[in-house]
Amino acid sequence: MYSEVGGSHHRAHVHAYYQEHVAVLSIDPVEEISGSLPRRQQRLVEAWAELHQPELIADWERLQTGQAPFSIEPLKSGFTMTHAIYRVTKFSIVAPYTLQIGFDDQSEQRIDFRPILAGELYAPLRDVDLFNQVTLDTEVHTLVWPNGADFDPATLHDWPQLKEAMIERAKRWELVPAGN
Repeated sequence: MYSEVGGSHHRAHVHAYYQEHVAVLSIDPVEEISGSLPRRQQRLVEAWAELHQPELIADWERLQTGQAPFSIEPLKSGFTMTHAIYRVTKFSIVAPYTLQIGFDDQSEQRIDFRPILAGELYAPLRDVDLFNQVTLDTEVHTLVWPNGADFDPATLHDWPQLKEAMIERAKRWELVPAGN
């Protein structure tokens, strides 16, 4: 993370580089703002950012006050996830904005997404026609929408434990002005 002299940034973000690819990701929530990385590298960078989100936020705040950021452990080859890896294997639309989702461990979750359809990425899914265009991406094994919205399969799998935190996060997403 570097401070850009004269840069007027209102949304906390990081730049990620892989070979000739560059992506800019917001820190909270962790999501791509611009650019792109190959899918596998994108997922690794997103996982790294989620793991280091408190450090990234603290460093962003330091930069905004003219202080140097602290060092954060970089993404390394051989990177391992600290949470279980789940794969979405099936889903069905069971009600407006509600999906029944099956996972590779044979568990299922019924999720009403309405409380978290907020912010730049997820608010467009309030259009039920767009929401219903959800598909299963068989490469990364999660649900995706045409506007680029998706969820970590572990978040979907562990929804009962994460629901309230996701609703609180969605409230903060509504406070971020579009394009920042």
